[in-house]
This record gives sequence, structure tokens and C-alpha cells, in this order.
Amino acid sequence: MKHTTLLVLVATVLLVLPLAFVHAQPSLFTPDKMSRGFTNPFLEAAYGVGVDSHKGFDGTFAPTGVLEMRIGYRDVLKKKGALDLDEKFAYGGYSSSDYSLISSDSGNVKNEMIRFGIGARAGYGYRLGFMDLIPYGGYSFDLSESKFTQTGPISPADSAFLTRVSGAYRFGESFDAGIQLRLFRSLSANIAGHGQIVFPRVIFPEWVCSYLIMASSLVIISEFSDDIVNSSSFLGPIMYFILRNGVAYGFYAAMKSQMHWPFTSESPLAVESVKLSAMIEF
Repeated sequence: MKHTTLLVLVATVLLVLPLAFVHAQPSLFTPDKMSRGFTNPFLEAAYGVGVDSHKGFDGTFAPTGVLEMRIGYRDVLKKKGALDLDEKFAYGGYSSSDYSLISSDSGNVKNEMIRFGIGARAGYGYRLGFMDLIPYGGYSFDLSESKFTQTGPISPADSAFLTRVSGAYRFGESFDAGIQLRLFRSLSANIAGHGQIVFPRVIFPEWVCSYLIMASSLVIISEFSDDIVNSSSFLGPIMYFILRNGVAYGFYAAMKSQMHWPFTSESPLAVESVKLSAMIEF
């Protein structure tokens, strides 16, 4: 039964994905689109506060302080009155309860995490005098290593989960939704909500199908939102932010329960944070 369901879902993905790409083809695969995001290099430093979670975890995780650096390229163009942001980046980060602005209660499980990855951010925004205001959405592939410290007794099930996740680098995916304030072209400030999924293990066929379903959905909603921007430079950026990040959050929420949703799979480690960052563009 499980194999039959898998075959049906694979067939569905193979049918839906080409339709999504055909719909998106005029704007996704033009030379201009493929080269977007590599115009101006940037450096970005961020600090935030986060918390881990796991469905069914009886204990409580301690809040963490998040330190992060990003390097990459960005491009901002004018599109029918709106600003069109495209960024590609690599990042490295470190989080620990020792750097959190929120104090930890006794008995909480602490997590020291090292993570790095590659990703992209995109969005549409507004020119406001000498400033640009750009809401955006982002996505990244991550590798992370967690080291948990127990400060009190925990259940055997909780201990087994911590042992399963810790001790090696784990693959995962992250989603971002934020607002960028760009000053004088060379200096920007970002505030963003961040959600990271850390897979205890990857079941490759199920992950591929799950990812393709998510990617197809984001392609379709992004292209639909692009059409709104083309029709309205005022409402378009807002609708792009709401629709694109709404779909992304829906997948993130589903993956918190089943990491390879819609397949029946185990619950991953989820890390949610709010970050402030400063960026210098060259």
C-alpha cells in the first residue's frame, strides 16, 4: 500500500511539475532571468533570537541567540513602477543559549548549533525618496550540527530524539519572510522571520517528491504574483509578499509535523527565529 501511494504521488509530481515549468517558462528561463542576482556583491551580518521545537517533545528548549554572516550578490531593478529584488547568497551561522537576550528556565534543553548553506531571496518593493522598502521571501538549503545540553531530567523518548539529531551534520531547508530597508543604495537593514527544518535522516525518494511539490507550488504562485505586479505596482509587491510567503509557510507548517510531507514521515527539529541584520552593498 505504501509503495502504491508513493508511485501515485511520483506520477502526480511528474505531471504537475512540467505544467508548472511550462507556465513559468517565459520569465524563468530567459537569459536575463537566469543571470539575475549577480550584479552587486554584498556582505550581511545578522543577530536574532530563536527557539527549537519538535512535535511530541515533552521537554522545553531554551531560547538561543543567533549570529549569522552572509555573502552574495544582489540586483534591484525597476519593473513598471515597482522595485524587483533578486539575491543569491551563501551563509554561515552559530546559535547558542549563551548569546540569547531571553533568559532560559532551569531544566530547559540547550542547543549549540553550527549551520551553513546557500539560498536566494526575492521580492518587490517601493522607492520612498532616498530609501527603498522591499518586502521579500527567501529559501535556502542547509547543513547544521546540533549539540544538546540537558539541564534537567527528560523522558526516554525526548532523549532518543536528541540523540538521533545530534552528533553529525544534518541536511535541512529554511524559509524566510522579511522586509528590507535600503538606504542610499549601499546600506540596507533587514528584519526577518526565519523557519528552519532539520531532517534527522533523509529518505531520498520521498524528499525529492516532497521538494518538487513544494517547488512547483512556489513557482506557480510566484508567477501569478508577478502578473499582479505587472498590473499594479502599488498592490503587487504586497500581494507577492502575502501569497508567496503564505504558500511557503503552509509547507513549513506541514513539514514540522511530517518532514517529507505529504508522505507519512517522522517529525523533524524545527528552529524558528526573528533576526535583524545590516548589509553593505558594493
